[in-house]
Amino acid sequence: MPFYLAPSRTVPGQAHRCTAYGCTCKGFERYGRCAHQRAVQLAEAREHEELGLASDAGIDCAFAGVAADHEAPAEAERHQRSAATFERLFPANDFD
Repeated sequence: MPFYLAPSRTVPGQAHRCTAYGCTCKGFERYGRCAHQRAVQLAEAREHEELGLASDAGIDCAFAGVAADHEAPAEAERHQRSAATFERLFPANDFD
């Protein structure tokens, strides 16, 4: 994962190491977010858009669809077993 160097606004000559997930500045240490981190997130999002890459949200949606497709046969089988168990326990002709 690449990191960026961002100049400190409060200490001249000092730089912070930043990624889209964190930063070495006091603001990030204190609040869990900072302007340096947000700048990296925006720059990476712009770069991904320019390169035609999928966003994190787009990737999450795609994998959710893959997971749902993968789980569908097992879910259908569970449904069939449930229906068969229900029919065995409560035969239709018992209610006539």
